[in-house]
Amino acid sequence: MRIILHFFASAVCIAIVCAQDSFTCVRNVNSCSQSEDQRTTSGQVQRALPGKQGPVGMKGEKGDPGTPDQEQINRLKDRVAFLEKEIQDKSTANQRTTDCPLIAFKFPRYQQITDYVRYRSYFPELPQATICAWIESTEPAASVVPAIMSYAVPGHTNELLIEIGRDRNFRILTNDRLLRKFALSSSKWPYEKIHFCAFYSQPAGVAGLFLNGVLHGTLLVTQSAVSGGGDLVFGQDQDAVNAGGFNPTQAFSGNITNPMIWPRLLTASEISGIVRHCVCPKDYAIVMTLDRVELHGNVEYFIPDVCPTL
Repeated sequence: MRIILHFFASAVCIAIVCAQDSFTCVRNVNSCSQSEDQRTTSGQVQRALPGKQGPVGMKGEKGDPGTPDQEQINRLKDRVAFLEKEIQDKSTANQRTTDCPLIAFKFPRYQQITDYVRYRSYFPELPQATICAWIESTEPAASVVPAIMSYAVPGHTNELLIEIGRDRNFRILTNDRLLRKFALSSSKWPYEKIHFCAFYSQPAGVAGLFLNGVLHGTLLVTQSAVSGGGDLVFGQDQDAVNAGGFNPTQAFSGNITNPMIWPRLLTASEISGIVRHCVCPKDYAIVMTLDRVELHGNVEYFIPDVCPTL
């Protein structure tokens, strides 16, 4: 009976091994018999050790990527269009760095001493300068002497003053001394907005005025450099330092837009660029942005929708 059982177990083992691998079928017949003998003698099943890994096969050739379909082409086109727009936006942003800083101040009242804009940053010493702005008055020039800007230092309350007299003369003062009156009889002041650029130079000994981008007049002068560290205000004439000594008949009423000061003489081409194309040289010394000024009284500010040009 034992012989019959042993033969039956061997046959089952052979069948299982042959089903897994016909090549090793014959070779494993004896091992099956041996395993069965060990199982019957010790009563324990022994696990076979794992075999060694075979050699790695040869790497196949790289397949043909094929022709891109229309969806891939569309994605590539979209990506290229995005990059082109990004480059254009950066180029436009760089171009805007030369645009004039846009800000306008509205002085709603005349004959008062409370409405003015005060520059709070440090005013540097200026041996020469160009001062530009758009101005639009709401008060007839015959009734007041509106001060557009006033810069005062200890000892010289009119260290730098720009005003328009009752005789419709544009006046520039430095070091408490009148440089010259420039007649505005042929201009549109005070009924329409005008652009001015007043300039002076101690090294060159010259001063002058541009109106609406056109040279209006020059003169030879002998003067000292405009001192630094003083008080600059727009809309009032200081007769004392620290924004004091205002006279109500010298108050400006109207709008002053994009007031700026450069520490040099601008060229006629640069001034034309400001007036006609809103392109300002970037080396300015003074710009009246909100982070650098104080608004007093009823003065209001606004950002123009477009940069003013002729």
